[in-house]
Amino acid sequence: MNIVLIGNPNCGKTTLFNSLTNSKEKTANYAGVTTDIKIGHYKDHTIVDLPGIYSIVTYSPEEKVTYDYLKTQSYDLIILVIDTLNISRSIKLLGELSEFKANVLVALNMVSKAKKKNFFIDLEDVKKQIGIDIVEIEAIDKTKIKSLTDYIDKKNYKIIQKNSNLNIDNYIHYKCNNNLTYKLDKIFLNKYLGYPIFLFIMFLIFHLTFSDDFLYLHALNIIEDGSFNNIIIGDSKIGSIGVILQRLIKYGLDSITVFLSSLKNVIPNWCYVVFIEAIWAGIKAIISFLPNILLIYFFISILEDSGYMIRISILLDRMLKKIGLSGKASICLLSAFACGATAISTTAILKSQKEKQIAVMLSPFLSCSAKLPIWTSFGVYLFNGNYAEVVVFGVYLFGIVAAIITAFILNKIIKGEVEPFVMEVFDYKIVSFKNVFADISKAMKSFLLRAFTIIALQTIIFWYLLNFDFQFNRVVNVDSSILGSLCKEISFIFNPLGFSKGKYGSIFVLASFAGIISKEEVVVMFNSLSIIDSAIKSISIPAIFSFLIFNLLTIPCVNSLTMAKEALNSNKKLLLCISFWFFTAYFYAWLVYIIMGLII
Repeated sequence: MNIVLIGNPNCGKTTLFNSLTNSKEKTANYAGVTTDIKIGHYKDHTIVDLPGIYSIVTYSPEEKVTYDYLKTQSYDLIILVIDTLNISRSIKLLGELSEFKANVLVALNMVSKAKKKNFFIDLEDVKKQIGIDIVEIEAIDKTKIKSLTDYIDKKNYKIIQKNSNLNIDNYIHYKCNNNLTYKLDKIFLNKYLGYPIFLFIMFLIFHLTFSDDFLYLHALNIIEDGSFNNIIIGDSKIGSIGVILQRLIKYGLDSITVFLSSLKNVIPNWCYVVFIEAIWAGIKAIISFLPNILLIYFFISILEDSGYMIRISILLDRMLKKIGLSGKASICLLSAFACGATAISTTAILKSQKEKQIAVMLSPFLSCSAKLPIWTSFGVYLFNGNYAEVVVFGVYLFGIVAAIITAFILNKIIKGEVEPFVMEVFDYKIVSFKNVFADISKAMKSFLLRAFTIIALQTIIFWYLLNFDFQFNRVVNVDSSILGSLCKEISFIFNPLGFSKGKYGSIFVLASFAGIISKEEVVVMFNSLSIIDSAIKSISIPAIFSFLIFNLLTIPCVNSLTMAKEALNSNKKLLLCISFWFFTAYFYAWLVYIIMGLII
């Protein structure tokens, strides 16, 4: 008799195969460990171990191998091995087996661990409701698979029926009073509460990072004007954690600047100009935002380590599947909040070419950490900094909404299928601050390395192009410089967006193009010329937001373009993406400029 073993990766299927056949096949904690078919024997039965899969829908090589075998080969029994702790992720696979009209046995593995976590399973009720035999096993222990071997030996099997009631969760219960994860998921994954809670958590993060009025104590008149005046804490307001840290580092950077300025008459002029006016000005502009960036990383790392971030993927899956994407794509897109290039590289996990292309195209919509200095700088100078966290949160939220709308449109245009989404979700846990600070340390090292190498080099180049004309003469007016002259000629293209008008219009255009090299350069461009405050005041508020939205959605940095070329594996698709990014950014920026112009 031929018996087939199937199941999700890491469910214990190969361990069961080894226990039944006395084989020594390799097992490991990652998907795809059994990419080939393994064959062994138990008594007079042939046991076939198929690759671990989540679905028989053929996207991956493992799914194709399993589907082809079940469709073309003869067998007497399918044993579906299920990890009892993650039973819900196997329900889709169980339902798909009805296509083959086969004899099916469900083997619930690791039941003892499940019971320790207060799972209650009414096997008799489940059998009655879905008409499939179920046995409990411990695949790792040969003495605890007797219920399975007895079933095999009796040869009295049941065929899984088409359209059987497979709502196994109406029958597998938590003992809720003892399970914290279940209680929390009832709140955080609630279809009504989940999204508002997520938005509130994100706003709280931005408030703690950017607000100069902590908990709005001044706005609520809890702290009155003139209560105190401190250069670090605030002026009649208490700054948030991020603002206080930023003021501390700014105080230190300003002290260094004063010292370096005193060297003007000591060192050669060219040395002062290159290293202090050019390099130090650029590095100072970027490092001043280091506390905000690291604080964002700190909060995101806490959400990841606690188990909440993975729940966001589940929440987003509910929304994304309505517009042609899966929660698997949301994993890639969420990583874009850290780095767009990384997000694009992770699209390699997507088997659907349609989903991969859409994910690549949407990656700039979710603001990466390199764009954070832009939102922070403009938030500080807009409205006298009173709503900095609202500005930053608004930009992030706009990117998410724009991504959803655009994904809906792209889903109608780009042809192809979307792969099913199944994810293993672990319990909530106490945050390991060792892991959190390790993430922060890694981010800080990467940030500082970029600041003192790539960004420093780019700053020198841009400083030269902004301060000299085509005859290599130093200019007083930036519009007469090499880059200023070029941007002045094309500024009219951006007139409908508002920010290319006025005294510093060409600088806004120039900064947008500089962002293609590195998004940090958008801020460096203004700060190296010491004009950010006056530049912001030179154009209208709708034009400022138009500029922010354009830089949020437009062509990403060079590193992201490199990753996009590799992910899409097509120069034609890459050029299409670049055009898409530019014109989509232009359209949304124009829309914001028009609508805000009507309101304000």
